[in-house]
Amino acid sequence: MIEPIAVAVRAVLRKLPQPNDKVLIIGAGIIGLLTLHVIKVLQLQCQVSIIARHKFQQQKAEQFGADNILSGKNLYQQIAKITNAHYYKGMFNNETLLGGFDKIFDCVAKATTIQNSLRWCNAGGTLILVGVDYNPGKFDYTPIVFQEINLIASFCHGMENYNGEQISTFDLVIRFLLGKKLNLKGLITHRFKLENYREVLKVVPCFKSNILIFGNLFYA
Repeated sequence: MIEPIAVAVRAVLRKLPQPNDKVLIIGAGIIGLLTLHVIKVLQLQCQVSIIARHKFQQQKAEQFGADNILSGKNLYQQIAKITNAHYYKGMFNNETLLGGFDKIFDCVAKATTIQNSLRWCNAGGTLILVGVDYNPGKFDYTPIVFQEINLIASFCHGMENYNGEQISTFDLVIRFLLGKKLNLKGLITHRFKLENYREVLKVVPCFKSNILIFGNLFYA
């Protein structure tokens, strides 16, 4: 679990939410859920919303303290209500918000989620790309200019400046785990011997958001 936790820790420390910030996490797979958990551990005084499609994801998001769990097709209206933003719908069904979240962690980072994230971000806010899509895509970047949104990315792990100390992300995660700062109960739901890989094919379609353990190997 050290590697996926490191991805979340690295992303959160790239732009640590401040007290009273309104934060959104897009995607409630293992990285999104861990990002939620890490934010709630490092900055409890911010409000965190998460977009979770599946019931299992929603249950885990609730366990990790999500203030709002979003799903469905009317996300713009839901977000406007949560953030007190003004919702606008223009020609050709284009939607946007005036106002929104202070920080958004996009754990999917496809062109569609980036496009929406930029419209869900408050003026002067920050969009952190945690996921990556290796397929070339297009999105309208004009909100970056007109709303002066900060767009940054996070890569897996690195050297962190944590409480004035320079420490690798992996070592920091190990410290958190040894100090029982993180509660990962329920994230590992199945374990298999490597030779029983056929059994995984029967389980994975029902548990797309789980971590599967094969001996010392894990698969998200």
